[in-house]
Amino acid sequence: MSIVNYFRNLLAEKRYVQFGLLLTVGAIALAIALTLTVFAIKLLITLITENFVIVMVIVGAYSLILTWLKDRSRMKINQLIQEEEALINSIENAEELFQVEKYELAREILFHTLKDISEILGILMPSKYDDLNSHEKTVRKSKIYINRYVVLKRKPIDPIQVKETIQFKLSQKFFNLDFSGIDQKAYIYEGNPYPLLMVEDVQEHGNQLQIDVVWVNERYCKLLNSRLIARQMERTTDNKLIQDKDFL
Repeated sequence: MSIVNYFRNLLAEKRYVQFGLLLTVGAIALAIALTLTVFAIKLLITLITENFVIVMVIVGAYSLILTWLKDRSRMKINQLIQEEEALINSIENAEELFQVEKYELAREILFHTLKDISEILGILMPSKYDDLNSHEKTVRKSKIYINRYVVLKRKPIDPIQVKETIQFKLSQKFFNLDFSGIDQKAYIYEGNPYPLLMVEDVQEHGNQLQIDVVWVNERYCKLLNSRLIARQMERTTDNKLIQDKDFL
């Protein structure tokens, strides 16, 4: 029941004494509350007036501390951003240096491999390592770093046959540990051995032959497996189409 309804009931029941008593108590309580509020406001004004300098010092100090904390927080954030950017740059620089070293090592390996099969492939054997350098040395595709080299052709060639021949010779040399400083025969992924260096592609460009090789890692093995599955699915689809045509 609300207070208004309660007072209405008192009047309806002619309980005037109780009604008047409640009004008196309410008025007294309201007056006390107002008096205390006014007193508190006056006291606050008096304190501020009498201690104006102290209050201003406190407010000023608070503002300075708040500003200092904000500036410090901003400086800390900027410092963290700069440190993160420096770390990213250092990682990228280290990665670039690492790729240069891997490119040169793969070039040396390819050089000694081609020396054994240049006559079979029909290419002009380079006289030094640098002769293998491509204008675009390292290409990144699907997060895979591809090392690119070029040689001159002596006769028309079959890129697929060249790719298979180079890969066979590379695998053979790795297995026989023919390369100085490399004591690993293969890269093992999910129990299967992969040559440490794979021929990704061979392309003809005029009188030049472009040879792309990749250092094998987990990501590249996953890519090879994905390609294998795609080829198997394609063959399955082709076989199904042939079988369906037999019943037409």
